Amino acid sequence: MAFEVLGRNLLTLIKRFNYEGVPMPIVREIAKQVLMGLDYLHRICGIIHTDLKPENVVFEIEETAKHELLIAEVLDGPYVDLYDSTEPILLSKRQAMNRKKRERRKKKA
Repeated sequence: MAFEVLGRNLLTLIKRFNYEGVPMPIVREIAKQVLMGLDYLHRICGIIHTDLKPENVVFEIEETAKHELLIAEVLDGPYVDLYDSTEPILLSKRQAMNRKKRERRKKKA
């Protein structure tokens, strides 16, 4: 499955407030949006969400943060190779391991 890049979840927010309670204005906004989403899923899509928990309430992040996350977690990672163009190509773990082996052989030669 592929999902939109999302931020942290509700459990992270709860931990940030040391399990002592999230401020009421934040709770109201989150509750409102979650209930609107559940209503849409149920009435329009005919879906009943059966796994509601803080870990499954995920917050959206801004575009700039998405780009920073992409660069930090993907483009600078071991599974990306840049070819003649500057377009990144995502590699599988096997491809990345084979690439590392080839690089080691070149160094020995």
